[in-house]
Amino acid sequence: LDVLNLAVSNINSISGLTGQNIYPVVEVINLGSMPINSFDIDFVYNGNTITESVTGINLNTIASYQTNFSNIISLLPGTNNCEAVIYNINGLGADDNPTDDNLASQTQAITPASGKLVIGEEATGTWCGWCPRGAVALNWMDNDYEGYWQGIAVHNGDPMTDAAYDAAMPVSGYPSGIVDRGPDIDPSAFKQDFLQRIVIPPNGIITNGAEITGNTLRVSLTLDVQNYIQGSYKLACVLVEDSVTGSGPNWYQANYYSGGASLVDVDGTDWSTMPGNVPDYMMIYRHVARGVAPTFNGSPLNNSSYNSGDIETQCFEF
Repeated sequence: LDVLNLAVSNINSISGLTGQNIYPVVEVINLGSMPINSFDIDFVYNGNTITESVTGINLNTIASYQTNFSNIISLLPGTNNCEAVIYNINGLGADDNPTDDNLASQTQAITPASGKLVIGEEATGTWCGWCPRGAVALNWMDNDYEGYWQGIAVHNGDPMTDAAYDAAMPVSGYPSGIVDRGPDIDPSAFKQDFLQRIVIPPNGIITNGAEITGNTLRVSLTLDVQNYIQGSYKLACVLVEDSVTGSGPNWYQANYYSGGASLVDVDGTDWSTMPGNVPDYMMIYRHVARGVAPTFNGSPLNNSSYNSGDIETQCFEF
């Protein structure tokens, strides 16, 4: 072995939407006999360089370290080159083998269609021990694609259930879900479907309006038609509530990941370290479907065909 040799071993895959802000993640490995205590690392992209200074570590031979950059890159459209470079190893400048001090990779980004919003409906329940997987999937989708994705958690057999919405969900098990009313898939596959759907131009862009009178919420959906359409088009309105809590055993979340496979949420929580039945005071339920109007299948538009620029408004009550 070289005495001092830190190598760049991996750049985590970087993909997303054009203009999306990404924090690069780069892994290094000690291929020398001397322990590594510090190093500097650059990430070069689009003519710009961001730098992290790593100190206070003790990296022995063949040990790896993951560098999470605290600065962002903004994704360019299509495929573009990037590079990670390490230097100043243990404060000594270059190491004994400079040939492995840099690694090249590529970023991938797709450009969303203008006005496009992808909808993911997930079937879940507090009784379902595998359903934390669905909650985590929705949280990550919301974190990564806010403004382009709307998750909806449709509950079954618990206090958050909307009976009509739950009964209409075309799913075969829990957790599972549908993206833009497509086929039943596992929530872990939401991203794959999303990336396929986000590039498809929408036939209409919807603007919401709302007013509340007493305990009645009235919502208007104004549809601005983008392309010529013909056929049996319908419009449905879904009411979603975030940050829902409750008390009692029915608000406990069953967790089959407890003591098993790692399932890491957006906030860093690993469900494998959580109890097998997570108590109510530890749970905040997000993206909760509170109602769908007039039905899961929506109400027909007034006409059988529309031209680009046509506008129609429908109203709904909750």
